[in-house]
Amino acid sequence: MKTLQFICIIILLAMISGCTSQAQSTGEILKNDEQRQEIMTAISNDDKMMDEMMGHMMKSDHAMQMMEGHQGMMGRMMSNRQMMMNMMAKDTVMASRMMNDMMAMMEKDSTMCNMMGGIMMENKHMMNMMQNMGKADGMMSQKQQGGMKKEQSLTCSMHGNGNQ
Repeated sequence: MKTLQFICIIILLAMISGCTSQAQSTGEILKNDEQRQEIMTAISNDDKMMDEMMGHMMKSDHAMQMMEGHQGMMGRMMSNRQMMMNMMAKDTVMASRMMNDMMAMMEKDSTMCNMMGGIMMENKHMMNMMQNMGKADGMMSQKQQGGMKKEQSLTCSMHGNGNQ
């Protein structure tokens, strides 16, 4: 009977030590190339996990700097218009940040400002919206309320070389 108890205790200890030796830290798992690749593949192939990963990346200054430095990836993202539209529709904070960054860039760069002004003037919906906003704010003169024309100078008034 004592021998049976002794054998059971040894088997129990062997099972406990076997279970604890299999537990790996996150760092140990990520050091293994094969396991790391399996994890990344699993995340990138699952919509929910990929959204979660993108959320983590957007909150990380380091990840944002890495994405800015990776011109190929950024070029592919920017060239896929539908993907960008979907991202902006899902994440209005990101969309607002991008618009604010674009406005700041236009304030610093007259060429960018002129280009963006031209694009906005060629878009009928944008022109109507801007005119209506100007009327509501009382910012536009009676002459301007009659409608902006494409013939108007497209130089950027923020940089002191436009018509106001």
